Amino acid sequence: MIVHGLSRGVQADGSGNFPNPGPVSKLAAAARKVDLEEDRPDQAALLLNAFARLRHAHDAELCGRIFGFAQRTLPAWDAQALTVLCNALAGVKRRARIATQQEADGGNAAWKALSARCAEVLQGAAPQHFACLAHALARVGAPSESVDKFYNTMEALLVSRPRISEFLSAMDLALLANGLARHRRPALATATTVSLGASALPEAICQSTFPAKGIAPSTTVDNNSMCDKTSTNVCNDYQTNQLQHSETQAAMPTSASSGGLVGFETFETHTAMLELEPLTKWPFEEYMGRKLREFSSQGLVMSLHASVRLRRGGEPLFEALSQRLMLCHKELQAPGLALVFSAAAEASSLGHIGLPQALTLLRGLRRDLERLAPLLSPWQVAYVASALASTGALCRRKRAAAEQVGPSLWRSHKEAAAVLEALRSRAGATIADPNRRKWVCDLLEQGVEAHSEPLNSSTGTDDLLLAGVGQKQDKMGCFIVASLFDL
Repeated sequence: MIVHGLSRGVQADGSGNFPNPGPVSKLAAAARKVDLEEDRPDQAALLLNAFARLRHAHDAELCGRIFGFAQRTLPAWDAQALTVLCNALAGVKRRARIATQQEADGGNAAWKALSARCAEVLQGAAPQHFACLAHALARVGAPSESVDKFYNTMEALLVSRPRISEFLSAMDLALLANGLARHRRPALATATTVSLGASALPEAICQSTFPAKGIAPSTTVDNNSMCDKTSTNVCNDYQTNQLQHSETQAAMPTSASSGGLVGFETFETHTAMLELEPLTKWPFEEYMGRKLREFSSQGLVMSLHASVRLRRGGEPLFEALSQRLMLCHKELQAPGLALVFSAAAEASSLGHIGLPQALTLLRGLRRDLERLAPLLSPWQVAYVASALASTGALCRRKRAAAEQVGPSLWRSHKEAAAVLEALRSRAGATIADPNRRKWVCDLLEQGVEAHSEPLNSSTGTDDLLLAGVGQKQDKMGCFIVASLFDL
């Protein structure tokens, strides 16, 4: 409890000054020798969570010991203790979790047992436990099939007992949808990516096709290898630090198509191969519509991204969330901006929304892009580059077919050049590998160039932007009213 209190004090301080790692390591060494009480599993969970909050996130021995203890005493674990444990495991580094899995006999069997216990306690769990467990289990590095039991049980409960969803807060809804999306849409299999062409997949484009340093391009990596995220808090304050690298990465493109944008020439082929049915039966769009005004900027971003990934809500939900997001876009941070670009690009390329709607949203964020460009991490630069190239290729194709495209992202060539320079500078400063840096910079140049083509014509982009604004507001209002009565 001393370590738990120390971690709470550091988090409450808000200064970002964490204790010296030396004393924390000594505390961890003592914690490894502590006798854990089998009838008090919450103490073991709080212990691991406290060290994760103190950024002692590489201790494989401590994680392995507590994970093994949890396996031996699973029947004693309730929803609260499991929530704290899963959030702690999600907050440590990947190397600690790999060692944890090695410590537990059976590997996947251990995660299946934990998932089954989480599914059992859902029957009497509070709504916030649904949200915390769903979000955490998607980030613990467990194979997707090993946690199927939990997500299938949770989905069945949400569908059969609508009252549960009614008691979820706006942030709970965002966390639940985000966790479900990460489980239902894991990284693409390497074999599939290679067979279709590494960069031909909209998911490889929109999810950030960017491998971690030191990993072969054909290897799927865990999100923690790319994102230096802070540990997740317990149930009372889990809302902070949730916008993390949202997906594991797919393969990096190794060759360019001649005479066009890299890897964006086979959208129609792959779109025809994708299963476009919703990936969940839970109608979360109804509840998001009712609580639209309660979402923070974080919640809006997470909900927008999850709705696209799960293919639910369609254009009405996308428009409602986008309109609300534009009212608080100045609160966006770099991870959220990257997720919005990714969601808009994937939604437009798969026909989830129209291209004009996606471009209108991205145009509204162009100044935020310039503001946050110096703060983007490598995976965030890759998200933005992929999104610009994806939507740019779609714009060119629609312009060639004389179809409606929508507004240009930029007001002038000067603005486009400024954004390109800022993003290229950030890529050069954060991406060490020259091949990967060149790939990202090529995508940026091609995407910005494609979006700048309307500036060469006499068409007024501001007129294109303003066209249909009233119609979009009507759609948003109708969606909210319909959600209130669609019980």
